[in-house]
Amino acid sequence: MKTLLFFLMLLAAKPLFAQPYMDTATANVYITEVYGDTFLLSRPILHGELLDLMINRVSYLEEPFTSDEKFPLISTFPLMDKINTSIQPHDPATFDVATFNPLIYGWNFFNTVIQVYRIDGTDFLLIVQPQ
Repeated sequence: MKTLLFFLMLLAAKPLFAQPYMDTATANVYITEVYGDTFLLSRPILHGELLDLMINRVSYLEEPFTSDEKFPLISTFPLMDKINTSIQPHDPATFDVATFNPLIYGWNFFNTVIQVYRIDGTDFLLIVQPQ
């Protein structure tokens, strides 16, 4: 647990020195998957905030699950499937950080504190830097 806290402290400094998790084109694909094609043009301010989230504030930490951890499971949040009804929860058996779209879950994207979620069935934590 001390190791995890150390990593979380390092992640708090991430905006100072980290490379972006993804590029703008990939972020736009993920945003469009959840919000639809017209979203990019109809909501430019929110679109910009979601781009910032995906490019600068989302990261992953590989940390094995422990029975005493307190991180909420990402699956406890509703799927964002109102526009794209074909959105499905991730499959732990085929999970890949490079293709995982965290926007499919309705967690609080815009918070003032670091958020940490366990990606169900994996050794990965989703880390979200504050806005």
